[in-house]
Amino acid sequence: MLMLDNELVIRRFTSQAREIFGLIPGDVGRPFLNINPSIEIPDLQQMIVQVISNFTAVERDVRDRTGMWYQLRILPYRTLDNKVDGCVMTLVDISKSKQVEQGFRRGQGESQSRAIDLTSQPREFILVLDTQLQVSAVGPAFYNAFQLSREDVENRPFKEVDGGRWTCPKFEQALEEAAKTGKPTEDIEFEQEFPNLGKKRLRLGVRAIEAGGGMRVLAVSIADITDHPEEIFRKQATILNLIHDAVLVRDMADRLRFMNHVAEELYGWKIEEAIGAVTHDLLKTQFPQSVDRTTAALRGEGFWEGKLGHTTKRGKKILVASRQAMLEEGGRPVAILEVNRVLGVSKEKHKAQRA
Repeated sequence: MLMLDNELVIRRFTSQAREIFGLIPGDVGRPFLNINPSIEIPDLQQMIVQVISNFTAVERDVRDRTGMWYQLRILPYRTLDNKVDGCVMTLVDISKSKQVEQGFRRGQGESQSRAIDLTSQPREFILVLDTQLQVSAVGPAFYNAFQLSREDVENRPFKEVDGGRWTCPKFEQALEEAAKTGKPTEDIEFEQEFPNLGKKRLRLGVRAIEAGGGMRVLAVSIADITDHPEEIFRKQATILNLIHDAVLVRDMADRLRFMNHVAEELYGWKIEEAIGAVTHDLLKTQFPQSVDRTTAALRGEGFWEGKLGHTTKRGKKILVASRQAMLEEGGRPVAILEVNRVLGVSKEKHKAQRA
């Protein structure tokens, strides 16, 4: 996260932004345009001015000089007295998905394992399947992390790998649908016991890639979320369930990762039904200003509190006092903790703006 004022002077930045933009502590207070960032954005100044002038957020996929891809989002930042006071820039690493897409575009006439760079972050892995759901390529980090050999995995049906530990009925259905129709699926979570590794919580997703010549392959993403922030909250569920307010944890894409029992009772959703849903859509959130301005304030200050309108599963409109805080890991934001207390039934005259 990088925060600029109206004059495009650097106000603050996180350690992740420091690494990506090549900043140093002494850059606080300097004009951002005097910096030579490693990100290739020719019209960055125009984008920033547009955000501040028009009060609208912009998004773009950008690449740094090392070939890493990021999703850049620039949001207007407003003060409590409703004045525009600069902007907030956030960057999300999307290199993995870009590698998959670009690799298979290059892959016409090449072997799948050469056409794609399957190296990934230590806790996230990609496997490539054909439409018969057999594994055709795997990143080496996968073998190392789960103590498997190439012979154990490649050219085998995915559901038979390691005795079937890598799938569940819901994901098998998602794989079959992706193979037939190309429909993507994300955020299928389940727990599994692994020999010598203990119990792991995994998050699976599948995306169809049209590789040319009428050929379709499937990119399966596997994330080990055993020690991720939302999983840590899940392990602390006993404590969080003692809190008399509704507690939600969402990731940086605003997808729900945890809710305590009070939240389940208040909103009518079970965690199994709601996991992975965008909370603003699920609860039909009404904001005091707009979702972009509220998000900019939260990411700029690391904390936000105010009143929100929500709608329960049964359609009841309620008004809550909400307190939200950014959670960081290794100096970068990874999740948002939201604590909501009911104030009453939301009135139709409530002057909130839907996202």
